[in-house]
Amino acid sequence: MIPPMSNEVCNTGVIRKIENGKIEVAITRTAACVSCQLAQTCNTAEVKVEYIEIPFQGDVDFRVGDKVEVVIKETKAILAVLYAFIIPILLVVVAIILANAWLNSESYASLIGLGVGVLYYLVLLFLNDRMKKTFQFTLRKHEEAA
Repeated sequence: MIPPMSNEVCNTGVIRKIENGKIEVAITRTAACVSCQLAQTCNTAEVKVEYIEIPFQGDVDFRVGDKVEVVIKETKAILAVLYAFIIPILLVVVAIILANAWLNSESYASLIGLGVGVLYYLVLLFLNDRMKKTFQFTLRKHEEAA
């Protein structure tokens, strides 16, 4: 396996399909308890497969079934977490605090906070194409350790 550079976030996946200039990679995510010896007995082990679509890179020969490394720069990964989780949480909390101070009603403040959160994610949905360009994944062949 090629070790990730210190400024990269890297996941191993398998190419599922290649079409229309895009490569779809299946990444299997496992919960921490999957490696536990008791995971089968307590039935809490969770495995989830996520699919990532990456624009085709013509410089490397990829085939369906190939094991690959899906790589993104660490700064981009941190920015994605910021956009997806940190900013909306802060916006919702601030909206609830301000609405509660102005309206003196926790019910209305909660509804306003919920509305701000929904509005924020609708804006992200509207900017989806721009986000795809900002958060570009790259692929490289996965090499097993000898």
